[in-house]
Amino acid sequence: MSALLAQFVTEGRDLLEQASSALLELERNPGDTTRLDALFRAVHTIKGASGLFEFLPFTRTVHAGEDLMDAIRAGDVAFTPEIADLILEMLDRVSGWLDDLADTGALGPGAEAQGDSLSARLRERIGGAEEAPVEANTAVGTCVEASWHRVLYRPHEAAFFSGGDPLRMALSTPALRSVGLLMPETAPALESYDPFLVAVGMELLSSAPFAALEEHFRYVSDQVEILAEPAPQSAPPQHCAANMGDEMLEAAQALITSQQRLIACPEHEEIRAPSLASAQQVLARVAAHLPDARTGHDLGGAPLEADALDAIAAQLLQSLTPPQAVPSAPEAGVSSLNETNASEDPVTEGPANTEAGPRKSAVLRVDAERIDQLMNLTGELIVAKNAMPFLARKAEEIEGARELLREIKTQYDMLNRITEELQSAVMQIRMVPVGSVLGRFNRLVRDLSRKLGKQIDLQTTGEETEADKTVVEELADPLVHLIRNSIDHGFEPPQDRRAAGKPEVGTLHLHAYQRDDSVVIEVADDGRGIDLVRVKAKALERGVVDVDTLERMSDEAALQLILAPGLSTKEEISDLSGRGVGMDVVASMVRRLGGAVMVESTPGAGTTVRITLPLSMAVQRLMMIEVDRNLFGIPIDTVVESQKIPAARIRRHRDSEMFVLRDRMIPLVRLRSIFGLPGVPGEETVNVMVVNVDGSEIGLAVDRFHPGVDTIVKPMSGLLAQASGYAGTALLGDGSVLLALDLPEILECHLN
Repeated sequence: MSALLAQFVTEGRDLLEQASSALLELERNPGDTTRLDALFRAVHTIKGASGLFEFLPFTRTVHAGEDLMDAIRAGDVAFTPEIADLILEMLDRVSGWLDDLADTGALGPGAEAQGDSLSARLRERIGGAEEAPVEANTAVGTCVEASWHRVLYRPHEAAFFSGGDPLRMALSTPALRSVGLLMPETAPALESYDPFLVAVGMELLSSAPFAALEEHFRYVSDQVEILAEPAPQSAPPQHCAANMGDEMLEAAQALITSQQRLIACPEHEEIRAPSLASAQQVLARVAAHLPDARTGHDLGGAPLEADALDAIAAQLLQSLTPPQAVPSAPEAGVSSLNETNASEDPVTEGPANTEAGPRKSAVLRVDAERIDQLMNLTGELIVAKNAMPFLARKAEEIEGARELLREIKTQYDMLNRITEELQSAVMQIRMVPVGSVLGRFNRLVRDLSRKLGKQIDLQTTGEETEADKTVVEELADPLVHLIRNSIDHGFEPPQDRRAAGKPEVGTLHLHAYQRDDSVVIEVADDGRGIDLVRVKAKALERGVVDVDTLERMSDEAALQLILAPGLSTKEEISDLSGRGVGMDVVASMVRRLGGAVMVESTPGAGTTVRITLPLSMAVQRLMMIEVDRNLFGIPIDTVVESQKIPAARIRRHRDSEMFVLRDRMIPLVRLRSIFGLPGVPGEETVNVMVVNVDGSEIGLAVDRFHPGVDTIVKPMSGLLAQASGYAGTALLGDGSVLLALDLPEILECHLN
């Protein structure tokens, strides 16, 4: 994929987000002209950018949507939910095409039929295709009566060096009817001819309005003169590659003939290769507008020799036949470059799957100030690094080591400071607002609420809260499950809400905020809440817990049972929920990211699910513990406190050990037992690390505590990738390997 196409895909996705957001806001308030204008601008920008490429179905479809929105802005068409559905379908289709372009650099199979069908349905809303204005950015327009203009386009001599493409600009003129050449007064001498300088201009005949032409040539306005032209009395309203008018036919023949002369002309080696490359590019453009031409070569591929190019030019000339008679009155249909597809059944694309996880972006937009800070710190690091050889040479000269050690320590402190600031700067670069994810769910809430016959108002706050780019992108899937679960389980139908004295419209609140070194996302609804009695009954029925464990559980701990695999309180299975996997998926995803999930609920008032994730997944702070002379790491945000508990205070209840800490009964888990190691005989005190896992406090019995350490935890690989109970490994300063424990998995296996 070229850099220009990659930029188009990236910006196109951003514009689609803006368009979707504006459309959903417009649906809530149809009279909001600001949102309508924002929607129009986003789609208009996508259409204009697509004209840089030969993606005719793409451009034609987006142009039809733009025309429909323009009609809505003018008051000619009323905005309705059905029109909103159709525009959303268009945005889904465009999103799918952008994905195709990102994957393969081309539109997917069936794009022509999909575009024809969708653009026709869009134009039906404004009175049919025959009333649509002229298509922009393509050499074929719709068959309508229009004003005529003659465009004298004289590109600057150095247009190529400023990134211009005069031929593409000319051939993409709206409603182009013919092309002629404006030859210079004096032709350049052959020996001084430079093929990279533009020597000719173009005379274009167009039936597009003056405003459309002015918009098309806005970046080269100083090189263009637009003159009004009387409409030809018998001019055909439409020119296609297979049905050209006399002027266009002559222009195409002249263009091909000029390329034949260019192919045969160069004798100097230094200009031969660029001349042939230029001719190949021009012939490729001509062939693109002559679908009936069969050249037998890929003009867009590897460079061709002069003989092959000359043969292709001859074949193109042969394919240009005199234009066939065209009826004087325009037909109601719209001509197409791919007329062979006109007989195919139209393909109607339904709305795309709005619940699928979004693609992860490979692009990260960074504030310039953060880059400057990173550059300054890099410079400081280089200076500090350059001081180390001086210290090495000084070590050879100094007899006493004390002074050298003092200087090394000073230099280490400097390196440590710069490294920490550099780490912070890099992490700041990767920080993105969570609003980029939260803003995606307006569509999901809209579609699901309409499907279930519920009225739900989605409110988001804290969109400016920042977290690591990877964390933000990983948030999407858990939030999709939580939102679906809330809409299906949590919210009552409108009639039930009325009976309960609630407003018919329910409120779903997504709230993001930062707490310490974590980002917190809350999904809160004002629905019916969780029936704790049913949750406990289902947990017993599915064997999630036994009776004794359930009796000891507090209500807060029992609420967390909905996160267990296979537990669902819904009696009927639907395509949204009821299989008991949604909340389990959320819990497993969040734990994999080193986070935690908490559930709070009040019967009749609603439910809040709180996801806590580390701000960054690149660097994690682990608390080190020792078991049988082996070091292990525990995420420091799960650590509540560390205590030395007298062995006499530890009590056994059935098969479990427990101790009381400040009026709290805390279960005790011995890591030696989990690892299959013998216990320590005769110990008088037990070193206990109290951790909070999914809202439950548990004491871990360890041999020794060690300080915390900032590490980069990497997943287990190779044969150890399938090892359970470990989140990954980290390399310590002395070269030893630290195993990071996956506490939820270890404790779940042990306690169950």
